[in-house]
Amino acid sequence: MHKTLKNIFVRTYNLISLQIYGIMLEVDKIRIIAGVHRGRPLAAPANDKIRPTADRVKCAVFSMINHKIYGANVLDLFCGSGALGLETLSRGAKYCTFVDKNREAATLTAQNIERLNFCKNATVINQSAENFVAENNAKFNIIMLDPPYFDDDAYKILQNLTPILELNAIVVAEHAKLIDLPDEIGDLYRIKHKIYGTVSVSIYEFAGG
Repeated sequence: MHKTLKNIFVRTYNLISLQIYGIMLEVDKIRIIAGVHRGRPLAAPANDKIRPTADRVKCAVFSMINHKIYGANVLDLFCGSGALGLETLSRGAKYCTFVDKNREAATLTAQNIERLNFCKNATVINQSAENFVAENNAKFNIIMLDPPYFDDDAYKILQNLTPILELNAIVVAEHAKLIDLPDEIGDLYRIKHKIYGTVSVSIYEFAGG
Protein backbone atom coordinates (compact mmCIF):
# COMPACT_ATOMS: atom_id res chain seq x y z
CA MET A 1 0.00 0.00 0.00
CA HIS A 2 1.23 3.48 -0.85
CA LYS A 3 2.60 5.20 2.27
CA THR A 4 0.25 8.21 2.00
CA LEU A 5 -2.82 6.03 1.55
CA LYS A 6 -1.71 3.84 4.41
CA ASN A 7 -1.39 6.87 6.71
CA ILE A 8 -4.86 8.07 5.71
CA PHE A 9 -6.28 4.62 6.37
CA VAL A 10 -4.65 4.44 9.81
CA ARG A 11 -5.87 7.92 10.79
CA THR A 12 -9.40 7.15 9.59
CA TYR A 13 -9.44 3.83 11.44
CA ASN A 14 -8.24 5.50 14.64
CA LEU A 15 -10.86 8.25 14.33
CA ILE A 16 -13.68 5.75 13.86
CA SER A 17 -12.37 3.70 16.79
CA LEU A 18 -12.33 6.77 19.03
CA GLN A 19 -15.87 7.70 17.98
CA ILE A 20 -17.17 4.21 18.70
CA TYR A 21 -15.29 4.13 22.01
CA GLY A 22 -16.77 7.51 22.93
CA ILE A 23 -20.29 6.31 22.17
CA MET A 24 -19.70 3.18 24.26
CA LEU A 25 -18.53 5.29 27.18
CA GLU A 26 -21.52 7.62 26.85
CA VAL A 27 -24.17 4.91 26.84
CA ASP A 28 -22.42 2.84 29.51
CA LYS A 29 -23.79 5.26 32.11
CA ILE A 30 -27.55 5.73 31.78
CA ARG A 31 -29.32 8.37 33.81
CA ILE A 32 -32.51 10.36 34.06
CA ILE A 33 -31.92 13.85 32.65
CA ALA A 34 -34.75 15.90 34.15
CA GLY A 35 -37.84 15.82 36.33
CA VAL A 36 -38.42 14.33 39.78
CA HIS A 37 -35.60 11.79 39.34
CA ARG A 38 -33.13 14.10 37.65
CA GLY A 39 -29.60 12.67 37.76
CA ARG A 40 -30.67 9.24 39.03
CA PRO A 41 -28.65 6.42 37.42
CA LEU A 42 -30.32 3.46 35.74
CA ALA A 43 -29.16 -0.12 35.45
CA ALA A 44 -27.20 -0.49 32.21
CA PRO A 45 -27.22 -3.47 29.82
CA ALA A 46 -24.47 -6.00 30.31
CA ASN A 47 -23.87 -6.41 26.56
CA ASP A 48 -24.32 -4.61 23.26
CA LYS A 49 -27.59 -6.35 22.36
CA ILE A 50 -29.38 -3.45 24.07
CA ARG A 51 -28.40 0.00 22.80
CA PRO A 52 -29.54 2.84 25.06
CA THR A 53 -30.04 6.29 23.55
CA ALA A 54 -27.02 8.52 24.11
CA ASP A 55 -27.55 11.42 26.53
CA ARG A 56 -26.93 14.11 23.93
CA VAL A 57 -29.61 12.66 21.65
CA LYS A 58 -32.01 12.13 24.54
CA CYS A 59 -31.57 15.75 25.68
CA ALA A 60 -32.34 17.00 22.18
CA VAL A 61 -35.39 14.75 21.78
CA PHE A 62 -36.96 15.73 25.08
CA SER A 63 -36.38 19.43 24.50
CA MET A 64 -38.61 19.04 21.42
CA ILE A 65 -41.44 17.07 23.05
CA ASN A 66 -41.36 18.21 26.68
CA HIS A 67 -44.57 20.26 26.30
CA LYS A 68 -46.45 17.07 25.37
CA ILE A 69 -45.38 14.90 28.31
CA TYR A 70 -47.26 16.00 31.43
CA GLY A 71 -50.25 13.72 32.05
CA ALA A 72 -49.58 11.69 28.89
CA ASN A 73 -50.16 8.00 28.35
CA VAL A 74 -46.87 6.79 26.83
CA LEU A 75 -45.83 3.69 24.89
CA ASP A 76 -42.13 2.80 24.77
CA LEU A 77 -41.69 0.28 21.94
CA PHE A 78 -38.40 -1.64 21.67
CA CYS A 79 -37.83 -0.24 25.16
CA GLY A 80 -34.36 -1.73 25.82
CA SER A 81 -33.36 -0.41 29.26
CA GLY A 82 -36.59 1.60 29.57
CA ALA A 83 -34.65 4.87 29.70
CA LEU A 84 -36.90 6.79 27.28
CA GLY A 85 -40.17 5.82 28.91
CA LEU A 86 -38.76 6.40 32.39
CA GLU A 87 -37.64 9.85 31.31
CA THR A 88 -41.25 10.67 30.40
CA LEU A 89 -42.47 9.43 33.80
CA SER A 90 -39.86 11.52 35.58
CA ARG A 91 -41.14 14.54 33.64
CA GLY A 92 -44.77 14.00 34.60
CA ALA A 93 -46.27 11.42 32.23
CA LYS A 94 -49.24 9.66 33.79
CA TYR A 95 -48.43 6.11 32.67
CA CYS A 96 -45.99 4.25 30.45
CA THR A 97 -46.24 0.84 28.83
CA PHE A 98 -42.88 -0.72 27.99
CA VAL A 99 -42.67 -3.34 25.24
CA ASP A 100 -39.71 -5.46 24.15
CA LYS A 101 -39.51 -9.00 22.82
CA ASN A 102 -36.03 -9.43 24.31
CA ARG A 103 -36.43 -11.03 27.74
CA GLU A 104 -33.22 -9.45 29.03
CA ALA A 105 -34.47 -6.01 28.01
CA ALA A 106 -37.83 -6.57 29.68
CA THR A 107 -36.12 -7.68 32.89
CA LEU A 108 -33.74 -4.73 32.83
CA THR A 109 -36.63 -2.31 32.31
CA ALA A 110 -38.55 -3.84 35.21
CA GLN A 111 -35.50 -3.38 37.44
CA ASN A 112 -35.21 0.28 36.47
CA ILE A 113 -38.93 0.87 37.06
CA GLU A 114 -38.59 -0.57 40.55
CA ARG A 115 -35.43 1.45 41.16
CA LEU A 116 -37.35 4.68 40.52
CA ASN A 117 -40.47 3.51 42.34
CA PHE A 118 -42.69 3.80 39.26
CA CYS A 119 -44.35 0.38 39.66
CA LYS A 120 -47.83 1.95 39.89
CA ASN A 121 -47.24 3.98 36.75
CA ALA A 122 -45.79 1.36 34.43
CA THR A 123 -46.27 -2.03 32.81
CA VAL A 124 -43.61 -4.15 31.11
CA ILE A 125 -44.71 -6.49 28.33
CA ASN A 126 -42.31 -9.11 26.97
CA GLN A 127 -43.73 -9.27 23.44
CA SER A 128 -42.81 -8.20 19.95
CA ALA A 129 -43.76 -4.63 19.10
CA GLU A 130 -45.69 -5.83 16.05
CA ASN A 131 -47.86 -8.24 18.04
CA PHE A 132 -48.47 -5.71 20.78
CA VAL A 133 -49.67 -3.06 18.33
CA ALA A 134 -51.92 -5.57 16.56
CA GLU A 135 -53.53 -6.83 19.79
CA ASN A 136 -53.64 -3.68 21.93
CA ASN A 137 -56.82 -1.66 22.46
CA ALA A 138 -55.48 1.26 24.52
CA LYS A 139 -54.63 4.63 23.00
CA PHE A 140 -51.50 6.68 23.59
CA ASN A 141 -50.48 10.34 23.52
CA ILE A 142 -46.79 9.59 22.90
CA ILE A 143 -45.07 6.61 21.32
CA MET A 144 -41.30 6.27 21.62
CA LEU A 145 -39.92 4.06 18.84
CA ASP A 146 -36.27 3.01 19.07
CA PRO A 147 -35.75 -0.32 17.25
CA PRO A 148 -32.35 -1.84 16.48
CA TYR A 149 -30.45 0.32 13.99
CA PHE A 150 -30.45 -0.76 10.35
CA ASP A 151 -33.52 -2.94 10.90
CA ASP A 152 -35.58 -1.50 8.05
CA ASP A 153 -38.50 -3.84 8.72
CA ALA A 154 -38.96 -2.49 12.25
CA TYR A 155 -40.04 0.90 10.88
CA LYS A 156 -42.90 -0.69 8.94
CA ILE A 157 -44.73 -0.65 12.26
CA LEU A 158 -45.23 3.10 11.75
CA GLN A 159 -47.91 2.22 9.20
CA ASN A 160 -49.96 0.46 11.88
CA LEU A 161 -49.84 2.93 14.77
CA THR A 162 -52.76 5.24 14.02
CA PRO A 163 -55.46 2.98 15.59
CA ILE A 164 -53.70 3.26 18.96
CA LEU A 165 -53.02 7.00 18.82
CA GLU A 166 -55.03 9.75 20.47
CA LEU A 167 -55.78 12.84 18.41
CA ASN A 168 -52.66 15.06 18.13
CA ALA A 169 -50.48 12.27 19.52
CA ILE A 170 -46.81 12.19 18.54
CA VAL A 171 -44.49 9.36 17.53
CA VAL A 172 -40.77 9.78 18.16
CA ALA A 173 -38.69 7.50 15.93
CA GLU A 174 -34.94 7.22 16.47
CA HIS A 175 -33.11 5.68 13.53
CA ALA A 176 -29.79 5.50 11.76
CA LYS A 177 -29.10 8.47 9.50
CA LEU A 178 -28.82 6.09 6.54
CA ILE A 179 -32.46 5.04 6.97
CA ASP A 180 -34.64 7.52 5.09
CA LEU A 181 -38.13 7.70 6.56
CA PRO A 182 -40.91 9.42 4.54
CA ASP A 183 -42.51 12.71 5.54
CA GLU A 184 -45.98 11.15 5.49
CA ILE A 185 -47.01 7.67 6.62
CA GLY A 186 -50.78 7.31 6.31
CA ASP A 187 -52.21 9.90 8.74
CA LEU A 188 -48.83 10.49 10.39
CA TYR A 189 -47.05 13.67 9.32
CA ARG A 190 -43.42 14.35 10.11
CA ILE A 191 -43.15 17.67 11.93
CA LYS A 192 -39.47 17.51 12.91
CA HIS A 193 -36.37 15.77 11.59
CA LYS A 194 -32.99 16.21 13.26
CA ILE A 195 -29.61 14.56 12.70
CA TYR A 196 -27.08 14.02 15.48
CA GLY A 197 -23.93 12.47 14.01
CA THR A 198 -24.95 9.04 12.74
CA VAL A 199 -28.35 9.19 14.46
CA SER A 200 -31.56 10.70 13.11
CA VAL A 201 -34.73 11.54 15.01
CA SER A 202 -38.06 11.89 13.23
CA ILE A 203 -41.11 13.19 15.09
CA TYR A 204 -44.54 12.49 13.61
CA GLU A 205 -47.92 13.89 14.61
CA PHE A 206 -51.29 12.22 14.24
CA ALA A 207 -53.87 14.81 13.23
CA GLY A 208 -56.71 12.32 12.87
CA GLY A 209 -57.99 10.53 9.85
